[in-house]
Amino acid sequence: MARHRFRQPIEPEWRIFCGAKPRPKWADDFVVLVDTRESSPWAFQRETENALLDCGDYSIAVVECVEQPLFEEVSIAQRPLNDIFAVERKANIEDLVNCITHERKRFEEELRKLAQKKWRAVICDFTFEMFLRRGLARVTAPAALSHSIFSWQFKYQLPFIFCPCEDIARDAFIFLAREVVKFEANR
Repeated sequence: MARHRFRQPIEPEWRIFCGAKPRPKWADDFVVLVDTRESSPWAFQRETENALLDCGDYSIAVVECVEQPLFEEVSIAQRPLNDIFAVERKANIEDLVNCITHERKRFEEELRKLAQKKWRAVICDFTFEMFLRRGLARVTAPAALSHSIFSWQFKYQLPFIFCPCEDIARDAFIFLAREVVKFEANR
């Protein structure tokens, strides 16, 4: 009887599936713009700049290399994308509850401005479940909280992204920013 030698199964290249695969250089060539009125901004592991944004708390500026053939130079310029991309951040439950109840008109005006952007979102540093548990205890009409968020998402075509912690919320912003950069680069 012949003896067959089988090779060991090929181990998949897990680095490719776990994010270690090198991305195109332009995917990370952006600077985070933080609104000057943001009281406790996220701490990023990338370059940030303070800017007075017309709406939202965060946006980005794309870093571009501009060739000047006459002078045989390459200069680096930033192209702000705050006219098409903005993210509003809600750092705590009390802030969002306050926006739904006491500061509703001001917050709806902010959402109207955000709705004018091509890419937009509201990112919350807490889960929807945490919001409902702690927020409902403070409000006389508990359904008003969730109904307000649902109606705003529909009315302004604006996603509310609830994240379990600040780190994941910050990563969600970076993910959205990268996707905007990729999409805008392919246009």
